Amino acid sequence: MGYRAVQGDGLRTRYAGTPAVVTNAVPDGPLALEVVFQAESSPAGAEAAFTRLVFESVLEYRWIAINHTYFPTNDADFEFGLIEIIDSPQISQLIDEGIYRDRPPGERLGGTIDEADLSHYRVGFDEYGTFDCVSNTFARGRSPAGARKRSSGWLVPRLVRSVVLLTVP
Repeated sequence: MGYRAVQGDGLRTRYAGTPAVVTNAVPDGPLALEVVFQAESSPAGAEAAFTRLVFESVLEYRWIAINHTYFPTNDADFEFGLIEIIDSPQISQLIDEGIYRDRPPGERLGGTIDEADLSHYRVGFDEYGTFDCVSNTFARGRSPAGARKRSSGWLVPRLVRSVVLLTVP
């Protein structure tokens, strides 16, 4: 077990205060988790750039408050930023103990998601807490520097190797 830091602009949380978090679910469809946070320093009252993380086809997520933080696995797997947990025990538990565990490999998540496509992400926020998310798709985007955070629509998806990257138009 271990982790790798996900590289890219705006993925460190050192300037972030309390993130905005939204879960979106559709009937008979997957759950999505969206986390938006300040991506860079800015003077008080000034506009700032924000990062938007979207985890789609979420099978499991959790938030733990900073003053109660614990890690069910390796407590060294943490940064104030986005990381991917390697050889995740949470993914193993989903596969090995789930209701479809007796099915052949590749179908142990009900045949709708191949377990090889799952990733376990963690993002830590100082003075707020930690999010863990197991999903098969991850997207990120940034508002332009000096732009206000706006509702959905300021990002345009572009698919690259089964990872959706969001770019500013």
